[in-house]
Amino acid sequence: MNDETKSNQEWKKLYQAALLETDPQTAARLMEQAEHAIVERALILHREAGGGADELKSLAYSANFLAELRRVEIGRIKSGPLSS
Repeated sequence: MNDETKSNQEWKKLYQAALLETDPQTAARLMEQAEHAIVERALILHREAGGGADELKSLAYSANFLAELRRVEIGRIKSGPLSS
């Protein structure tokens, strides 16, 4: 596997792991790692002439989704546990 393929796969693995994690602390750590990997991958594509437009769209969508997920999670934490 070349470095480009590894970089492409890394952000996807971290993104998926962050979405599927149920432990809030681990999820927060994985979201941060995924966001970092997304930025790194976007920078690589930006440096390449004609870098993958489709992947850049996926990166933007994923970064926005993680940001929204983090916003919702922070709001949930601030509001406290749900009462029954």
